[in-house]
Amino acid sequence: RIVDRVVRKEKWDACMRSKEILPFPKISTSLRPSGGDQVVIGVICAGPVVPKSGASGEKCAEITLTDLAPNRLHRVVVVLAGKAFDHWADPLGAGRKQCAVGSIFGVL
Repeated sequence: RIVDRVVRKEKWDACMRSKEILPFPKISTSLRPSGGDQVVIGVICAGPVVPKSGASGEKCAEITLTDLAPNRLHRVVVVLAGKAFDHWADPLGAGRKQCAVGSIFGVL
């Protein structure tokens, strides 16, 4: 059950139309840089880790997502940089409160 939604169910359903949901185990083999939109959805289980500098010198942070699979738990580390960092990881970012352990997070 999802509680305290940030996006209404109807809006989520409309946004997800025509998008392919990628299961965690298939990310490395099915992720396409071009073509139709693909979405990875998981639950934040760690992060955002204290901001650090990326290879280009810009601030970045990592969050870890899990799929909560009952048989074999999968995890994916997502690096937030640029506007994504500003919104989700910066302590003053508009989405920082929602970027917390237990939140459902989608990456397009």
